[in-house]
Amino acid sequence: MKTLLLTALGLLLLFAIGQAPAQEKNGVRLIGVPSREHGYGNFNSQVIDSQKAFDAFLKQIEGQKNWNNRAGFVKALTDARIDFAKESLVLIRQMEGSGSNRVSLAAPELKGDKLICTINREVAEIGTADIANYCFAVAVERGKATTAEVWVNMKGAGKAAKPQDTLPLPAK
Repeated sequence: MKTLLLTALGLLLLFAIGQAPAQEKNGVRLIGVPSREHGYGNFNSQVIDSQKAFDAFLKQIEGQKNWNNRAGFVKALTDARIDFAKESLVLIRQMEGSGSNRVSLAAPELKGDKLICTINREVAEIGTADIANYCFAVAVERGKATTAEVWVNMKGAGKAAKPQDTLPLPAK
């Protein structure tokens, strides 16, 4: 029984290790920033493509007011260890007129020369009167896409006719 358990655990570990490179081959990775944060209202969707621009962004948000968990946001970004010689950081912002709306980001996809980022929205029947700010962070390998398109799907209404935002990505 002990041998069977150890064998199963070993196979599980090998399977998990074998899956990690597949995510990297894709050239896109989602960074686990807190999705909802009042401080996200201080900036727009953007692409950060150099260490200098990243440092400037961090300095900019350092002085901003109205953050609930700035430290968690900064920690997630710095822990991601983005190599700006190889990757760009895409920050995708969404503001909701009600905090009771549900907002999530679908897995980002590469389609041709575009990074497709789709925000899924579910509007509550009875909303609250508070504004909620969301941000999702994606690192994309340079040369994998020339633009990042942000699409919004609203439950029951389907995909929008055009992207909400189109952000240029740097060349390789």
